[in-house]
Amino acid sequence: MRLRLISGLSDTLMELLRPRYVVRADERVYVSDEDAVRFEHREPFLSIFARGSAEVVTVIEVLSPTNKRGDGSEGRRAYLAKRRQVLHSEAHLVEIDLLRAGQRVPMARPLPAADYVVIVSRAPLRPECDVFPSSLRDPLPTVPIPLLGDEAVEVDLQALLDSVYARAGYDLDVDYGREPVPPLSPEDAAWAAARSPGPT
Repeated sequence: MRLRLISGLSDTLMELLRPRYVVRADERVYVSDEDAVRFEHREPFLSIFARGSAEVVTVIEVLSPTNKRGDGSEGRRAYLAKRRQVLHSEAHLVEIDLLRAGQRVPMARPLPAADYVVIVSRAPLRPECDVFPSSLRDPLPTVPIPLLGDEAVEVDLQALLDSVYARAGYDLDVDYGREPVPPLSPEDAAWAAARSPGPT
């Protein structure tokens, strides 16, 4: 789902930004040792460039489970190192965290309690940033993607997720009777059960 979301986000942004900007997918590569076996991991992210320039304008990350592990895993270390690099550059940073499990990214002030959160860090305004929290029961937010100067485009994340979900046919593949991880609160579980598709 994450890879399809990143691909869909790239396509959406190209439609909004051409011809002044280009959107390119890149990969963060790291190696981890699991049970004495070395694994090479590749984590995609998006970079926005002004057309004809090699300077990155905006970096967009969709967090993965390994980015949020709280055990000092190599995946989290690699992500936080890249994050620090971007935060010390002239590029904007957009972090999309649609995972309820795991440890949030470190912040100077605590993030609001929420199931999902999007952080938009505009380079000239650091360390201040905009935070867009949302709960399981709410639509995902429409968020600004900052560009050069004061320019920005807005992306409706809920519409994007719905489109990716439908085109990928996840409704045919997801077991809605299975307990989510982490478990939902009783209130959220009742809400989700009322909206889950019945047997086909």
